[in-house]
Amino acid sequence: MLEKSEPFAGGLPLVALMNGGGIRASIQPGFVSVGEIITVLPFGNTLARADVTGAQLKTAIENGVSQVDTANPSNSAGRFPQVANLTFTFDPTLPAGSRVTALTYTGPTVGDVMTGSPIDPAKTYRLITNSFLITGGDGYTVLRDLPASQKGDLAFDLAQVVNEYIGANFNTTHAPVLVRESAFG
Repeated sequence: MLEKSEPFAGGLPLVALMNGGGIRASIQPGFVSVGEIITVLPFGNTLARADVTGAQLKTAIENGVSQVDTANPSNSAGRFPQVANLTFTFDPTLPAGSRVTALTYTGPTVGDVMTGSPIDPAKTYRLITNSFLITGGDGYTVLRDLPASQKGDLAFDLAQVVNEYIGANFNTTHAPVLVRESAFG
């Protein structure tokens, strides 16, 4: 997601967010077919971008951890956040909406946003996500409610992005994962 989206960063620190429920399977080491990628990402989501403040980003992550059930993890909702260029810690014993205890930018330094710095509630970050979340899916209403001028669909099929990434970055000499076919033309 990040690599495909870098040209759209617009000089802002780039972070990525995907809902765990949108990832339906694991990819095992070995050859990977397009069919397996589609099994992992079956919904036809596309990449989307949003310009969010650190406060809005925290609200999104709070939503993602709001339904974590530590007593019975299988009851937890699929909204749990999978992130890149970002780390977070949360306390599931705290009330929903107040669970995130730390949120840190881990991407490359951009302007005065340093690698390893806490997310600044007042700064703007370029969030790369999927078309389901940008429209408020899984309760991510903070993204749905952004003005149209602050978000957009990048129109890259997520499964195709993963297929292209694997094909470009792994080969028979180096990789535990290989693409053996392409249905995306």
